[in-house]
Amino acid sequence: MTNYTKTRKTKSNWTPLWMALAVVFGMLLGLRLDDNATDLTVINYEGEPSEIVIGKVEELVRYVDAKYVDEKDREGMIDQAIQSILDSLDPHSSYIDRFQVAELQNKLEGHYRGIGIEYLILDDTLCVLKVLEDSPAQRAQIKPGDRILSVEDSLIAGKGAEIESIIGYFKEQEAKGMRIEAWNPDTDQQRALFVEWGKIETPSLDLVTMIKDDIGYIKVNFFGNQTYQEFMEGVERLSGEGMQNLIIDLRQNPGGLLRESTKLLNQLFWSEGQLLVYTEGRNVKKREYRSNGRHHFDIDDIVVLIDEGSASASEIIAGALQDNDRGVIIGNRSYGKGLVQEQYPLSDGSAIRLTVAKYYTPSGRSIQREYASTEQYYNPDSIEQFRNDRSEKEADALNASDMVTYYTNNGRTVFGGGGITPDILIEKTRLDSLKCTNLFNDFVFSFMLRNKISADSILAVEEGAMGITDLPWMNEFILASKEKGFLEESATSALAENYVRYLNMLYLEYNDRQEIASMIRMNSDACVLEAIKVLGDEGLQSAIVNPR
Repeated sequence: MTNYTKTRKTKSNWTPLWMALAVVFGMLLGLRLDDNATDLTVINYEGEPSEIVIGKVEELVRYVDAKYVDEKDREGMIDQAIQSILDSLDPHSSYIDRFQVAELQNKLEGHYRGIGIEYLILDDTLCVLKVLEDSPAQRAQIKPGDRILSVEDSLIAGKGAEIESIIGYFKEQEAKGMRIEAWNPDTDQQRALFVEWGKIETPSLDLVTMIKDDIGYIKVNFFGNQTYQEFMEGVERLSGEGMQNLIIDLRQNPGGLLRESTKLLNQLFWSEGQLLVYTEGRNVKKREYRSNGRHHFDIDDIVVLIDEGSASASEIIAGALQDNDRGVIIGNRSYGKGLVQEQYPLSDGSAIRLTVAKYYTPSGRSIQREYASTEQYYNPDSIEQFRNDRSEKEADALNASDMVTYYTNNGRTVFGGGGITPDILIEKTRLDSLKCTNLFNDFVFSFMLRNKISADSILAVEEGAMGITDLPWMNEFILASKEKGFLEESATSALAENYVRYLNMLYLEYNDRQEIASMIRMNSDACVLEAIKVLGDEGLQSAIVNPR
């Protein structure tokens, strides 16, 4: 970072103008795509509008420099101008500053730089929820439950501390590592530790397991550079355990690389030449992605789980299987992102992501939601929105008349424009909606940390040795949930117990009891239970022929 800053000081003050010029030329002339992306035709634009635009930008900056009452940041103004242009296009074309570029690239590659902890801010103090295996934090002997009091000589705990400033202290020490003071409430001990930054792997698969007889389950969190390889390793393992049918869970999967999703789809189709997806744009010639017939494992029946957080590459998977009548889609209507972005570097290390094409499912439908609804649609983390939402079934009944009708290979009706509508809709409960919100999860984690919860008592409940109502803190948790507005005052005891079971599952997950936590999750997951039913007694073909 220091070397970069020194280099910039020797450059012309007009560097921001050249950055703006790069954006203009990129939008007028088109940019070269990488080998793994869709094809792009370069536009040969006649005339010289770019010179006019550059002249205006130059004049504006000169006027501000010479005449404006206060001094202004030249580069900041250019950044705002770039963002303003991109904001006028669509919700997914965006400007990425130079500090975010590496971070986003690392995410796609399946890793990031950090110390390897999951945390929340509790009483203005950073509290460690989980320490990742083989991470710098584990090597430094940081423990779950630790409160981080200080970094180097800076106190980061206390009234008024905000997450941005706390993380800022950590970032400042990235290059050389840092000394921290940690206090653990269970042992009431304060320790001085030294932790270095390192490469933290973030696998794109969250869970790979057999859940019943011949049914395997794979949860995919995002589509990065390693997703296909991880998926194949997971399928190989499950096949060795007797898997014949597969549930692919894409709920809350925001998408990622188109390349990885199409490679994964190739393993789900037996024959060669089946259309999986195609892309097309104003300056992008139509490109079809078809199955190559070279699958390595024989997977019989497939169910895909989706919800309102399933987007982009996740919707490509669901749309291809649905349109080709290859699998059953279960859950809730997906996000509705049918746009393809490509990322292009700018001269100062920042980048722009431009929408260059739209993608279409095999039946020819676009699932892109209307831009006009972005204010409501692109802020799904609002607790008020979840409180006021109608049920998914009611919303689908209201919106279906406005959607374009398409047909699958077997003649079933599907809809375009507004996400993928599942073959089998599972109505969301209030708890399902709350699980997607930071407010609720922070509340649950805070309760866990404030109360000494015994893992043995939770295990006893799940193994049937004691009843859930016998948990000593159950009533307190239900009361606190009602006080916070997460649980209705009139909630039945059965509904309240679902909330407690969710807390149990999270607690066990964060205490490395993954096997039993997964059992709790599966046994209380309506979508998974429906998938097991479809793959078992009911049969896949029955679900496809009579999807609703």
